[in-house]
Amino acid sequence: MTTHNGRLPNPPQLGRLLTGQAGRWRGQHIVHTGRNDRGDRAAFWVERHDG
Repeated sequence: MTTHNGRLPNPPQLGRLLTGQAGRWRGQHIVHTGRNDRGDRAAFWVERHDG
């Protein structure tokens, strides 16, 4: 995943890109979102479903 100018996204840009993908399946993977331990930042993780 790159920005419109072909560079890797910085953390805020990556968060904006992933926010729109939360809860969506991408093949066998799903993107989840939640809050970090302090509650002041979004946290993202990916789960894989085999089956």
